[in-house]
Amino acid sequence: MFRLCKELKIHVNPKKSRIQPLSKTFSFLKIKFTLTNTGKVIRKLGQQNIHRNRRRLHKLGARISEGTMTLHQGEQSYMSFRGRLTQFNN
Repeated sequence: MFRLCKELKIHVNPKKSRIQPLSKTFSFLKIKFTLTNTGKVIRKLGQQNIHRNRRRLHKLGARISEGTMTLHQGEQSYMSFRGRLTQFNN
């Protein structure tokens, strides 16, 4: 792999790049990928992402209570969050 990248003039950091079996869970762009025995790929959000989104929802509720955001705007923001979650197997 490193030889091919060198031929294509692509710089690869050997400390950060490795080849490992797909049976091991790996993360890419803060998403955890797992391959099951049947060949299905399971995508899960990382814990940090889940905690960050929970904090956002609490702040969203506070903004609605304060009146700085309407209930309709809050519902739209929440549905956007829920739509993003449908892409994962959480």
